[in-house]
Amino acid sequence: MKELDLGYYIAEQTTQFAKPNVREVKKDSVVFESPLQDFTLNRNRRVYSKQLLESGFNDPRIKDLVKRKSWYGEAGHPMSTDMQRLANIHQGNISHIVVEANFSPDKINSVIETANTVVGRDMKGLIEQGSQVAFSMRGFGRSKKQGDHIVVVDPFKVICYDWVVYPSHPVAVAEGTQIVHEDTIFQLKQQDIQEALCEADDNVKFMLEHFARVGLDVKRLNVNHNLSAVEVLTEDGRQLLPVRASARQKLFDSF
Repeated sequence: MKELDLGYYIAEQTTQFAKPNVREVKKDSVVFESPLQDFTLNRNRRVYSKQLLESGFNDPRIKDLVKRKSWYGEAGHPMSTDMQRLANIHQGNISHIVVEANFSPDKINSVIETANTVVGRDMKGLIEQGSQVAFSMRGFGRSKKQGDHIVVVDPFKVICYDWVVYPSHPVAVAEGTQIVHEDTIFQLKQQDIQEALCEADDNVKFMLEHFARVGLDVKRLNVNHNLSAVEVLTEDGRQLLPVRASARQKLFDSF
């Protein structure tokens, strides 16, 4: 069985400056329009297809957050390698809310409102002073090499779009000129995924506990590439434990 390659944490970053298209200036916030991402090769040489991004945005979690005006973004990507921190929004760093997100043939367009928080009011003030803003996706996904570039593939999860200095997609700002690019990406740890998946599936957990009760030493534990089975190697040989679809979804949602 191949080693698990669930994928990567990705925070796509490059820079391009633009003044937002302001719709409305309120007492405590500014509402403006901004593209979020396109479907072409970005400057980190990765491609997110329209179909892939639509599947990410069709996640019931994202739809519910948008409906409740609660799809927040932060000021900058988290400077952390902790999976739970990367997968969640820090309330003390919320800068804006994605109010609408719509797909056109070549990109994702959005309506964004600055948050009535300390950081959000800073963002509002900067926009009113004429500062340019940009956004960059934070998410998890698998990838595969295709020629001279990387294609991001399922399973794919969008966490949010953060307000950053270095967005990876040139259309993540309204207008402007490319300056420089950066990139943050690292692979999820196999051991963390194995432990989380075994905890998510009661049947797998029961069998592993059974092996321990009867004194069978688990020499190796692998999860296959699509998370459909756990391979357990004991002194008695190899056993393949199927993983339920609900457990796979539970694992994916936990990140």
